[in-house]
Amino acid sequence: ANGAETMADGTAEAPSLPRRGKRKRDPPGLVAPAVSAPEDDDFSLFDAISDFEAARGLLCSTYQQPRVPGLPPVALRTQMYAVLNDKTLVDREFEDARRDNGFVTVHVRGLDDVGIVEARVFAAEIALHAGDDTAFSIAAERLVPACREYVTEEDVARACASSGRPREDAKGVLAALRRAGFTTDLGVDPGTQAWTVPRAGVLVGDLLEARRVAVRVLEKQTLCEATLPFLRERFHRLCRRRLRAATWRMVLHDWIGSGLVCARSVGQSAAEVVALAGGDGPDPRRVGRPIPSTL
Repeated sequence: ANGAETMADGTAEAPSLPRRGKRKRDPPGLVAPAVSAPEDDDFSLFDAISDFEAARGLLCSTYQQPRVPGLPPVALRTQMYAVLNDKTLVDREFEDARRDNGFVTVHVRGLDDVGIVEARVFAAEIALHAGDDTAFSIAAERLVPACREYVTEEDVARACASSGRPREDAKGVLAALRRAGFTTDLGVDPGTQAWTVPRAGVLVGDLLEARRVAVRVLEKQTLCEATLPFLRERFHRLCRRRLRAATWRMVLHDWIGSGLVCARSVGQSAAEVVALAGGDGPDPRRVGRPIPSTL
């Protein structure tokens, strides 16, 4: 009914994107939730979604299930560009998220990108590592609510003091978080770490593999462009089973948001066409650089 196709391995292929048309309206008396991902039938590649929270929910829903442990759903800024189609709005909303206790901004090495994660989800991910090590309990309970993007030794020292531990333990707590993959050194200040997610490398590897496939397929086409159904079919054939976290919808947002491809509608039927982009997009010769899966 929704256009889904069944693959040879029994899994359902993502439905084709619908034509433009009137959006569905709720029956009288029903109120739609304020924050939700739009239904597939209401989503079009070229529609701009005006609600930042709805866009974030949609992006978080594009992760494979069951999800990879250590990789909570991250809404990447470049993918937000593709969904909302308004870079100024996305940048402003990300700045607001940096000041919002409900979110944590994480840095994703290998993509030169940042994303946002719900603070409660991020804290729960850290708490899973606690065990007998109180360093992770301190981070989940004290640091995540107070530090939305960066963590300094002074932040950790205050968290230790409020938890009854000596302030001198701050370096050890910060080192433990880095070893577990929850923080990363950006090379600016050795005493300052940025939040990240332990298995970010899985996501990075998936997206770079998908970018390689896009370049390989489109370079062989006339004018380096192809219809969306053709590109989706080639994607499923060439790399879908090698991906661990990403889905077709996610990589499509990544291709467009990162500037690797551009999309447009052509003809009376408004067929959706994707072409390799020039200008400031990623260099196709460099999108395949291998990234360790344990970043």
